[in-house]
Amino acid sequence: MVQPGKMALRKAQSRIQQLCCMGLGDQIAIPAILRELHDYVPSHANCFFWSDPEGNVRDIYDERPQAPDWLPTYLAEFHNRLDLEVFCGWQNFLRHGTKAVDYDSLLKVDRREYDRHAYYNEMMSQLDFYWGLFMVVRDQKQPLGAVALHRAPKDPRFNADEALRLDQIMPFIAHAFTTPCDPEHQWIDSDDQGLIVTDLRGNIVSASAGGQRLLTMASSDRPWAPVKRGVPPNPPDLLRLLGQRLANVRRGTPDSFAPSGAIQNAWGRFVFRADWLYPHNDAGETIAISIRRQEPMPLKLIRHIKHLPLSSKQAEVCLLMATGQSYNQIAEQQSMKRSTAISHAREIYARLDVHNREQLVAKLLTPHVMVQGEHRF
Repeated sequence: MVQPGKMALRKAQSRIQQLCCMGLGDQIAIPAILRELHDYVPSHANCFFWSDPEGNVRDIYDERPQAPDWLPTYLAEFHNRLDLEVFCGWQNFLRHGTKAVDYDSLLKVDRREYDRHAYYNEMMSQLDFYWGLFMVVRDQKQPLGAVALHRAPKDPRFNADEALRLDQIMPFIAHAFTTPCDPEHQWIDSDDQGLIVTDLRGNIVSASAGGQRLLTMASSDRPWAPVKRGVPPNPPDLLRLLGQRLANVRRGTPDSFAPSGAIQNAWGRFVFRADWLYPHNDAGETIAISIRRQEPMPLKLIRHIKHLPLSSKQAEVCLLMATGQSYNQIAEQQSMKRSTAISHAREIYARLDVHNREQLVAKLLTPHVMVQGEHRF
């Protein structure tokens, strides 16, 4: 597992801090933060456990594609059950945890006994989770949730320096909980997409891992809340409606609606589009429904800016420029002179070969951003 250098760490820390201060709402910010954490503290997979004030887990987000498959089993069979035979328990950790800690320090048994236990063999090993670094996120004394970084058996164990790094960004992650998603954000397509196959009545025939995960997230603000103890519901009304609309278009029904729709909740905006799985079979009743999650534009801007050969400060200024901040606002937020903000802006415009904000945003949203001096082969 490759460790990031000092410059890469500074850039990753800066991106995470910016994400936390964008007014995205915690449920949109957390998946993006977990994604960026891979560049800050390398890991196999990352999770977040939301907490109520008493330390009870109220929802979980796991970035693994197979999360919709394992989370219901974990909640029904292991959470606050078998896990307590070897693990201190989430409520205990959320109530009392103050620093990022190695997973082994939260175990009630030694590693040899843990490795033989059903909790590891039937659940954790299936996720390729062996080493962990956990941190409680707090608003003063109240727990908001916990970050859980996972590594596989072949990976190195987390060390004290990595724990310190995680501690340094905890206040920023807590800040992400302070504001709901800004309604003024422009929603654009993310890279997060999947496919669901249904019949005309909206019954699911099959689904890709991404499709099932996005469908689950679209179905509820808290799809994996432990109190539900089961598979979260799908939005069958929308799936059925899309099938009806597609059938109406085939029949030539006047004033038919397009076979598409959208759901917006705390996780983001989810766009559904339906088409016949076998378009040349007039008798077919199998429907392919694509799902794409849309996200606030600043999230995509941050992901693309990080690949540019800019310093940490220039990357921060570039994002502020792209989101419409004036030179005076940039200078104030970055604690610099207005002339310094203008100098950074001119350098960014020159490197990207653009001349105004509109051109800057357009270039940043392209899959590959060409900069002055770069050659594509």
